[in-house]
Amino acid sequence: LIRLIRSLIFLAFLLVIILFVFRERILKSVVQMTVSHITGFGVDLDNLKVGIFRPVVDIRGLKVNNPADYSDRVMLDLPQLYVRYVPSKILKGNIDISELIVTLKELNVIKNKDGTTNVGELKGMGGVKEEGPKKSASPSKMPGARIGLLKLKLGRVVYKDNSIQPPSVKVYNLNINKEFRDISDFRSVIRLIVVESLLKAGLKDYV
Repeated sequence: LIRLIRSLIFLAFLLVIILFVFRERILKSVVQMTVSHITGFGVDLDNLKVGIFRPVVDIRGLKVNNPADYSDRVMLDLPQLYVRYVPSKILKGNIDISELIVTLKELNVIKNKDGTTNVGELKGMGGVKEEGPKKSASPSKMPGARIGLLKLKLGRVVYKDNSIQPPSVKVYNLNINKEFRDISDFRSVIRLIVVESLLKAGLKDYV
């Protein structure tokens, strides 16, 4: 019995070591899968750093990619996301983020020849990739999730209209800094990024 207990303690200790060593690789995969599930699009991520002595996560080079039938690969270019979380809540299984800073370098809005847009295909934006019947105008909530403070730093919007010949390209520099509080739906973060960018660029018809 003593030998069994020692073996279990050793295995538990080994598991903790493995999780600590590979924590960033594991969390990177989790972030990619989560953003992909929220948007319905493919996601690339350069790297991710988890604070050892501070409850922070620094995400670099996050890109939300367009579906294959769009001319440009990247829709959302987010060079940095800074996350400050509450460890005690995370240990209880709740996603509690006290501060989320999102830096958007570029939002590419593309209109295809058939009139479809990549924005319209985003989940939560009323597009064809929306899951299930639409019950309300607001996106579905993810239980156990909370963002106390969301800071958006929005760079520019590039609008490409391929429905006309020759195709039209317009660039809108935004330079927006806005804050939102008490958000309980992670899909709303993507929606806020897109909607705030489109409104500032004067592309409200795509909201």
